[in-house]
Amino acid sequence: MKQTRKQIENIKIMLDYLSNRSDVEVIEKIHCYAQALFSERYEGVSFKKKKTKKLGIFRNDLAGTTRIRGNKIYIRYKGKEIATGCDNTASGWKLANKFWEQKIEEIKAIEAGEINAQDTIGVVFKKFIEHKKQFDKVMERTITQYKSHIKLVFNDFNLVLSERNIKITLENFIKNTTVSESTINIYLLSVQIFLNWASDEDNKYIPRKDYIKKYKQKTQTNIRSPYSEEEYERFVNYFEKNNKEMSLFIQFLWNTGARGGEAINIKISDIDFVNNYIVVPNKIYKSQQESILLTD
Repeated sequence: MKQTRKQIENIKIMLDYLSNRSDVEVIEKIHCYAQALFSERYEGVSFKKKKTKKLGIFRNDLAGTTRIRGNKIYIRYKGKEIATGCDNTASGWKLANKFWEQKIEEIKAIEAGEINAQDTIGVVFKKFIEHKKQFDKVMERTITQYKSHIKLVFNDFNLVLSERNIKITLENFIKNTTVSESTINIYLLSVQIFLNWASDEDNKYIPRKDYIKKYKQKTQTNIRSPYSEEEYERFVNYFEKNNKEMSLFIQFLWNTGARGGEAINIKISDIDFVNNYIVVPNKIYKSQQESILLTD
């Protein structure tokens, strides 16, 4: 009997693990099968799935039912589970109710043909990335940053891109994130670039406004002192003996004011030796160009 209970406990652990990683229908079938199996073989042995206590109330005027997976609130509607991104806390349930109130309105509007189903965050963001690659010629590492930062802030790409959803998403992100204030601002900068593109005169998915202003974090600015002439000479002299190429690279940065990554990407064709300047992409608008002057 001791061995039997151990087997049951192992299966419970397995089911709890799968509950956070599989479709609801799959989990229900596994539960039914396991319960029937053990009720036949081991009479009197209880096999019940442990229920997670809900630490809040779901509004009874909204369609759907709720479920807790891990510590997150999910809503089951028409056979599908929809992530709210909210924690199983009193405040989390309030946010989940607000989220679902807007989401269910959008679903019904899409079903009625009143809203374009293609204007979801995921679809618009994909167009944004394609535009950045094709027309702005941004570097691949910048594209990777955009994707990473946006996914960390917008946890549901199936939401329609609207003012209300942006507000709820940003509030939820600020409330639940554990990253530092400076990192939050880095993520919000990527969000701002995306939303500016989505609201410009060519796209107009959302009204033009500053969506992230109220969510920016106050941080202390640490102003670094510039290297002195003496320190610069020490760098140059050291690498002159050990790495000639690095010595020349440091001298180039010092004399032109170029950034490291900017300098590495310069091609011979970008240098105008007659007029003494180098053409580089603008630091913000990559499709535009600016010049670095060459001194004696």
